Amino acid sequence: MTPEEVAREIVAGLWTAAHRAAVLTTTLRCRGGRAEGRRSVPDRLTRVAGEVVRGLQSGALSVEAGRAAGAEARLVGGLHVAATAEEMTALVAAALRAGDNAWVDCSPDAPPGAPVLYLRSRADPSHPRLA
Repeated sequence: MTPEEVAREIVAGLWTAAHRAAVLTTTLRCRGGRAEGRRSVPDRLTRVAGEVVRGLQSGALSVEAGRAAGAEARLVGGLHVAATAEEMTALVAAALRAGDNAWVDCSPDAPPGAPVLYLRSRADPSHPRLA
């Protein structure tokens, strides 16, 4: 399967009519494509992503404001916000092509019927790369 086919399958299985936004965190990469090694950076990514998800769920943030929050925190390469299933599919496919090959749906941590799909992906050396 291609990264695009895998991404379509992932998003199609998770996106519901209740979703009005989605957040995807991916491996932050340094110049040259290596994964960011400083622990503080992935910790900041997790913290800011949580803030964006909560803001989107409550309606306090729009999709555009969520994207801006990632840019302000200098996490553009690792924090992605989508407004549609199609946009989320493209983001997941890009993460797979970049080398992320393991993902988890963090949406079950949200209240039932929450309007935000939240996925985290990363590169896992114990899994084969898809691209």
